[in-house]
Amino acid sequence: MKAAKRGRVRMSRAGGGAAPLHHRVYVVLREKLEDGSFPSDRAIPTELQLQEIFGVSRVTVRTALDRLAREGRIVRTRGSGTFPVARRARRRPSDSPVLRNQISLAFKTHVRVLRHGIEPATRPVADALNLAPGAPVLRIVRVRRDDVSPISWSICRVPADLAPLLPRAGIGSLPISAILASGGVALAEFRERITAIVADSEIARALDVEIGTALIAMTRVVRDDAGRAVEWLRALYRPDRYEYSVAYAGDESAPPGAPWHARITDSTG
Repeated sequence: MKAAKRGRVRMSRAGGGAAPLHHRVYVVLREKLEDGSFPSDRAIPTELQLQEIFGVSRVTVRTALDRLAREGRIVRTRGSGTFPVARRARRRPSDSPVLRNQISLAFKTHVRVLRHGIEPATRPVADALNLAPGAPVLRIVRVRRDDVSPISWSICRVPADLAPLLPRAGIGSLPISAILASGGVALAEFRERITAIVADSEIARALDVEIGTALIAMTRVVRDDAGRAVEWLRALYRPDRYEYSVAYAGDESAPPGAPWHARITDSTG
């Protein structure tokens, strides 16, 4: 499985309130099973492959797989491997197209953490997170890339009380939203705004582009099921390496005002 070999999802030992490693592995694999990333007619990566992908022990991987098997999500066949159980996807608060898309991208790329620490919230960030100006927030700056080149530069801020779920050594390639979900935060709403900016000297150096290069700029605010803002994210993408597509579909027989369904995909070609 090519994606499994390229993607590395490093996780740290649980501590300071973080969810156990086996639970975090379980959550990511459950998302992959739910979104169809693992076809039901093909075996999922082996325990050894998953151990390499997540950077955890084989016991940790086996504990996560045991839970998935007990829940009827996978079936193990001696000599053939472990296969997903075909079933209708269940909707959960965190089962959104945005989150599934983020996790899919994480398995194809790797991340370098540039900055990680507590800082006072600026007024725009405080307003977005419904905090008082100057309130402590965790700031994470990362560059995501694949084997070809850098793809994106991002700066994320979350309320300081959620910082124990996001230790520097435990972030790996996973999106921050997915790590929060694996730590027990019930994600319910993603609001995004997409525009364009030009690269300054810092961003140009991080993304290996010329100063003044046009970049795709995405700002996202994530809320939990209680309506609390739990993440503010600003991500800048190289347009030659990244494409963001949204397709909408609705039921013509549905009454006026019925929700439309969005399918979100990306391309890192």
